[in-house]
Amino acid sequence: MKRLIYTLLILIILVPAGLAVWLLYFFDPNDYRGQIESGFNKATGRTMQISGDLGMTLFPRIGISTGGITVSNAEGFGDAPFASIKGSSVSLALLPLLSGDIEMDKLVLDGVQANLVTLPGGKTNWDDLAGGADPAADTSSDSDSGKAIGALAIGGIELKNADITWDDRVAATLIHLTDMNLNTGEIRFDQGIPIKFDTHFNMNGNELSGDMKASARATIDKSMKKVRL
Repeated sequence: MKRLIYTLLILIILVPAGLAVWLLYFFDPNDYRGQIESGFNKATGRTMQISGDLGMTLFPRIGISTGGITVSNAEGFGDAPFASIKGSSVSLALLPLLSGDIEMDKLVLDGVQANLVTLPGGKTNWDDLAGGADPAADTSSDSDSGKAIGALAIGGIELKNADITWDDRVAATLIHLTDMNLNTGEIRFDQGIPIKFDTHFNMNGNELSGDMKASARATIDKSMKKVRL
């Protein structure tokens, strides 16, 4: 009986440890680049191209880093990419996930470029990614809200050197944000989140241009339905 217990204990210890070592030293997420791109296409109907290396760490936290990623535009909005990024990184704790909690370090997004378009009829090139804005499709109730995430703790979000264009053909307005940076403090439900933002902007060419800096505090309700700024 003792030998059986010892054997079980050894298996319980060695099997996870061996798996962790294998993942750390032999698993290469780049081998699954094609599957990731294909899965994104099936989920969204859009093409994702991963041009940079994918990196992963397992200890002391699960970490993911990417190089360049490009996402195609929606159908009917031309051949220019919808968005691209030069690099990103994030890591999160494993054990809290088992109880439905999210504990994440700062999410860093470098060199984001986005081309947002609103057509004269009001259709946008992000409608499909945002769920199509069909109110009838939302069948969730207040009693279900917040159950998917038990607790949220994110070290912050850092957006560096972003370039955003919004071509609003309803209002005949073209807004271009360059050298845009956004930094937040720690993000938790029902707690004030400090936000700092700066960018250079121009509207309709040089009709209006300048530099903008702003700071604020935001609070996110645990139901994810209310944001107070």
